[in-house]
Amino acid sequence: MTLDSALQSEVAEALSPYRGAAVVVSASTGDILAMASSPSFDANTLEAEWADLTVRADAPLLNRATQGRYQPGMMLAPLLLSVAADDGAVTLDQAVEGLTGVVNVDGEQLRCALTPRVIDQAEGAASYATALYFGCPAPLSQLGTRLGAAWIDETIATYALRETALGELEPEQPTLPETPAAGSVPGLEAIGQGGLAVTPLQLARAYAALRSSGALPLLRIVSGLEEPGGAWVDLPLEQGTRQTASAAAAAAALMALDRDSGDFRAMAASALTGSGGRRVNWFAGASGEGEPGLVVVVVLENGTLADAWRIGKQALGGARAAVR
Repeated sequence: MTLDSALQSEVAEALSPYRGAAVVVSASTGDILAMASSPSFDANTLEAEWADLTVRADAPLLNRATQGRYQPGMMLAPLLLSVAADDGAVTLDQAVEGLTGVVNVDGEQLRCALTPRVIDQAEGAASYATALYFGCPAPLSQLGTRLGAAWIDETIATYALRETALGELEPEQPTLPETPAAGSVPGLEAIGQGGLAVTPLQLARAYAALRSSGALPLLRIVSGLEEPGGAWVDLPLEQGTRQTASAAAAAAALMALDRDSGDFRAMAASALTGSGGRRVNWFAGASGEGEPGLVVVVVLENGTLADAWRIGKQALGGARAAVR
């Protein structure tokens, strides 16, 4: 298995007070280093507790990392901007208007995930990179309206967000429609508040593409097999051949998310889901340049955005220690 036992335990423990999932991936190899879902269950007592587990409201039998499907919210933004930059539609340093504008979604209001500094809100100071850094939806919503539903759908397909990320662990995904769904609103689709729902594993693969110069990795969780005679045979590492964005565009999108003077890159956002203003909280982080490529994705159905950030940053630190 590709899972690192110590990292797996650390991630599962950090996640345990919440409902959600976390995935840690090596961007260059596609190896899944940790994958946790919470709440979980004890496999040793599964038979005895089956009746209770199947009716619990918090669904411990659901593997939220591979089967939980959530609207991505602004987590789509770096992916969309990498392709838009390649298409010549935008540059990351291009000025935007209405950085802190509100986007209305089914009667609820979406704002910046982090409050921009006063200097960033000055006229002419804000750019698409600024919108990424602070998770501000208004500029991306405006861009989606300009580029249209078909372009957004093609970009979603480019990052394989409607395809299974690892077939043996995921249910089959719906076939990608040839045209956008009737009634789709590009301004909402562009900020992940439309018809798209993704698993944490799918989003981790997409961010791994950003971290590996735009190359979409082939994920794996099995690294070897035991032969009948007992010998262990390593499976060859398969390299993906799909390019999502150019290396320059992928690097620029990640660079806009630099935290702690480039120590790591991270995006966090809340996505509205269901009715009554309910939200899920996302974190996606990547290791900095000059070190092994690592990606962490966390989603929480409860808790706060700060909780998702804390768990994700801890998982990234644990992954760095594991690969040294």
